[in-house]
Amino acid sequence: MALSALADDLGFSDSAPAIFGATRQEDLFEVERKTVASYRVIPVAHLPQVLWLSGSVHNWQQLVNGAWQLDQLWVEGAR
Repeated sequence: MALSALADDLGFSDSAPAIFGATRQEDLFEVERKTVASYRVIPVAHLPQVLWLSGSVHNWQQLVNGAWQLDQLWVEGAR
């Protein structure tokens, strides 16, 4: 994965499990805060919207204009 390779290149390979294992949006924000605090990574872009989807959501697509294309979306039921 590109994110894992980038974490290795920047010396943050110990952060990768926290990133990939995050189950809440707040967990990712905490990893980001710690990464930026060292000033080894400086953000150059801001995403004005964060989307967090359950692993049971499939075929979700967002169009370039920000609209959601829901006609192919489906949600996996409980097992």
